[in-house]
Amino acid sequence: MGLFRLCLFVLLVFVPISFVFAKDTCSVIINDSYAIPGEYNHIPAKNQNWLPIRLPDTWRDRWPNQQGVWYRVDWQLICPNKNAVPEALSLTINRISMTGKVYINHDLIWQDNSLIEPFSRNWNNPMYWPISPSSIHIGHNSIYVYVAGLAIDAPGLGDMTLGKTTQIFKIYEENVWAQRTIFIINVCLSLTLGAISTCIWFFRRQEQAFGFFGLSTIFWSGFIYNILAIETSPLPNSYIFLQMNMAFFLAYIYCFCVFTWRFLQKKYHKVERAFLGLNCIFLFAIFITPNDLLARTTAVAFYSNFLIFFINLFVVLYLSYRKRSLETYLLATAVFGCLILSVVDLLSLLRIIPLNVSILPYSSGLISIFFTVTLSLHLTKSLKRIEQFNQELNQKIVETTHDLARSLNQQHKLALENNQLQNRLALSHELHDGLGSTLTHAITSVNYHKDHNLNKSQVLVMLKTLNNDLRQIVDLFKGDQQPLPESPELWLAPLRHRFNLLFNELSIQVIWDIESEWKIEPTSKMCSLLYRILEESMSNIIKHSQASLVHITFQYDQDKIIFNIQDNGVGFDVSSVFSSRISVGLQSIKNRVEQLNGQLLIHSKPQQTTIQIII
Repeated sequence: MGLFRLCLFVLLVFVPISFVFAKDTCSVIINDSYAIPGEYNHIPAKNQNWLPIRLPDTWRDRWPNQQGVWYRVDWQLICPNKNAVPEALSLTINRISMTGKVYINHDLIWQDNSLIEPFSRNWNNPMYWPISPSSIHIGHNSIYVYVAGLAIDAPGLGDMTLGKTTQIFKIYEENVWAQRTIFIINVCLSLTLGAISTCIWFFRRQEQAFGFFGLSTIFWSGFIYNILAIETSPLPNSYIFLQMNMAFFLAYIYCFCVFTWRFLQKKYHKVERAFLGLNCIFLFAIFITPNDLLARTTAVAFYSNFLIFFINLFVVLYLSYRKRSLETYLLATAVFGCLILSVVDLLSLLRIIPLNVSILPYSSGLISIFFTVTLSLHLTKSLKRIEQFNQELNQKIVETTHDLARSLNQQHKLALENNQLQNRLALSHELHDGLGSTLTHAITSVNYHKDHNLNKSQVLVMLKTLNNDLRQIVDLFKGDQQPLPESPELWLAPLRHRFNLLFNELSIQVIWDIESEWKIEPTSKMCSLLYRILEESMSNIIKHSQASLVHITFQYDQDKIIFNIQDNGVGFDVSSVFSSRISVGLQSIKNRVEQLNGQLLIHSKPQQTTIQIII
């Protein structure tokens, strides 16, 4: 009983209140839609021959040569009483193809920038207008929309919605998302992926698949520009705009198909050339076709390329099945998804299915997923190869280190052996040039001594000379630095004394032309080597030349030291002696000159032999 009283109380209180609020609410009822050809500067009267139509509408088939049509939408604002205040109303139209202007009961609320060619492009640009209360009245109202466009652009009027502002604005936002925002996202995403692909191709030219993909995104963005552009600028008119748009589409289809083939590591050179040639023919036809036939030409090119894209899908599916890898399966899935979206959009464009928005932009999502996963797989494989390479490299380093250690040990042993051989060779040269020349001197003294009897003092002189030469050889191999004599004359004095005695006994005249002071101070090594060279040269003269005159010159020429040793002996064949290597003395002289980085010049003929050392 208490519950019944409570319900009765609610009915008695709230029903009258709701009636009070309801009586002031107005409603909008859209009646009929009409269309009639006309000029943009004159609204046709209602009593003219308006043709009933249903929105959305396209007049291309109805009036093929018409570039301007008026649309009229009759509607009613119904209020329960005359004192009711209508809520704020708004109007939205999802597309005006291509351009136009809008009236509410003969009050202009919007007009496009260009109502004549080149037309503005609002075919994919949703419109929204709040309606001023002063422009409407309770009862019958009309909306007049003038639409201008070319037959090739499928001119007409899209869906129109009239009602409360909050509801209409929500519909407008949904249309903007479906017709504008999603395409902008598609272009940005495509260009980003294209830039990444182009960079990969630029730094690794053998990755041709990424190069064609980057190129295809550029052409795809050019094709999508047709949807987002609201003016034909910078192109002069709508015909050229359509031609350029078809050029971008044909280039995109070609590059995308070649990208799929390159990604699957296939090169169909003949097919690619034929495909490229076909599209070049299409482009040539599109740009030379008269404007009245342009729609048919572009349709043939569009559907031909769409058919090729469709056939290529089955090629990709077949090749992916043959390769059986995750990357190819991802490519097949992405291409198949793009094809499904394209077919649905095509059927919507042909009005076979009732879909008023394009779903093709969502293909960028499929491509992005494919591209991201593919790059991740490539990166993972590269990292694995790098890790494997590092392991192999470390192993090779260890093996190479062991081999290098063995090689260094062997090289060290060889160096030691070579050093011993060099020391032995140097010792042999020193013994030959030093002790050899001294022994030659002693032998000659004994042979040519007048009375053939040597006293004790003469023998001691010979032995002391041999001892001094031996000490010089020992000091040389110990590395002792001998003090530099005060002048060249003092440096060569012992040698001059020794050989002057010998030359006198042999009746050989010797002329010494020696600088009186050092103009270029030689090193200890240079002095030792030059001393041995001169010693060996004079020993050779005694043993082989049969000369009667010897001229020895030590002089300077700017920054060079020049030694000349000249005799008037029998001479010898210089080239034969060096090539046969039978003369240890001459070979020793040559080696010592090379140690000084000097130049040895030998000229010999009968009565004149000259040895010149330039350092």
